[in-house]
Amino acid sequence: HGHDVKESQGAATTPTVGCSKPLVTESIAQSTQPATDLGLGKSTHRSFRLGFLGSVINLGQVDRSNQTMFGGGASATYLPLQGLGLSAFGGVTAERYWYAGLEAEITPFRLSVFGLNDLLELGAVAGGSFIGQGSEHSLIAHVGGRMGINLGDRFSVAATVRTNLTNGSFQSVFADAGLTVRF
Repeated sequence: HGHDVKESQGAATTPTVGCSKPLVTESIAQSTQPATDLGLGKSTHRSFRLGFLGSVINLGQVDRSNQTMFGGGASATYLPLQGLGLSAFGGVTAERYWYAGLEAEITPFRLSVFGLNDLLELGAVAGGSFIGQGSEHSLIAHVGGRMGINLGDRFSVAATVRTNLTNGSFQSVFADAGLTVRF
């Protein structure tokens, strides 16, 4: 008759109607978490990203034919804010050309679908790079685009394409793709 309030040990205060048993609700603090949490659906900002990449470089000059080279390398990125970063990258091609660079990146576009935050990221990069073999080398100012598909809050598959800003006899296109880890 009327509404009574009862307390059950370990449960929140719950109303009862008449002589029925109290309704027991589990508090958020008592809910169980899965044993492994991949971070899906979360948007946790992590300040560093390390990448392991395969690369394709196409060097072209007006007076010579294009040369396409395959190689591998690594990248390290500092992300002071979500969507802004400073990256260093480097590696070597099968033809023993060495390359390295520094660039700034901005990632203004983030797509969240199916409850997964930041599943797809699209952005732009700009910086300087070096490629050379022995005494033959080039310093290049470059611009490009970056895409990442996040696999949780720690891992992603990423790709970057860059081209140089030099007008004249030398044109390069540099692409890399691989797995990145954020920490």
